[in-house]
Amino acid sequence: MERRTIAGESPEGASAEIDAILAELSEEDPEFVATSRLVFSRPAYETPAAHPLPGLLERCAAARAIEVKPVGMSFWTDAAVLGESGTPSVLFGPGGAGLHSVEEYVHVDQVLACRDVLADLAEAWLTGRT
Repeated sequence: MERRTIAGESPEGASAEIDAILAELSEEDPEFVATSRLVFSRPAYETPAAHPLPGLLERCAAARAIEVKPVGMSFWTDAAVLGESGTPSVLFGPGGAGLHSVEEYVHVDQVLACRDVLADLAEAWLTGRT
C-alpha cells in the first residue's frame, strides 16, 4: 500500500499509524493477520508561508489575466527534494488531463501562457521585484 505524508509528518509516524490500524483489526478479527514495513519514503513539501515566491507568481499571472490559487496537492513532486535542499518552489502549469496515462494532454494555449508567466516570474525574481 502507499501512505503519503503531509508536511511536518514523519515516515515513522505514518508507519506507526498503519501498525496501530493493523493491531486494531487483529483484535477485532482473530483470523486477520497482517504486517507492514516501510519500504521507502519521500518527504512531503509545503512552501514556507512567508516566502515571497507564491505571491510573486500570483502577481505575474494576474498581470496576464490568469488567476492562480494556492492549494495543496496529494501527489509527490521533485519540489519536495528542492525544499529539503532549502530551495523553495511552487507548482504551476497548464490544464489538461490524463496525467501519466495513455491519453495525457495539456492545452497548448495554456502552455504558452505558462511560459509567459514563468518568464515574467524569473525576470521579476532576478531583478529583485518581489
